[in-house]
Amino acid sequence: MIIDQENSLHFWLLRGMARRAGMDVTDLLHRQALPRHEFDRMVDLCRTCSHACDCLSELSYYPAHPEAPPNFCKNARNLTILRN
Repeated sequence: MIIDQENSLHFWLLRGMARRAGMDVTDLLHRQALPRHEFDRMVDLCRTCSHACDCLSELSYYPAHPEAPPNFCKNARNLTILRN
């Protein structure tokens, strides 16, 4: 995936949601626990979501303990599987 202006927002939203759930995407990619093609697919799925503003609101605070992604997140299931 090429990170361009269209993909950039969703790239960072996905990384933020993963971080909020207690995961480091860079580390997961480096260890190949998350294959690059799967991460790209997750960013593409995020791009189809109409809740970017809600996502930004969720990411505006950082919980004391990792939290599951919100129900509106199209990658909630994927992130939950990765987390476990």
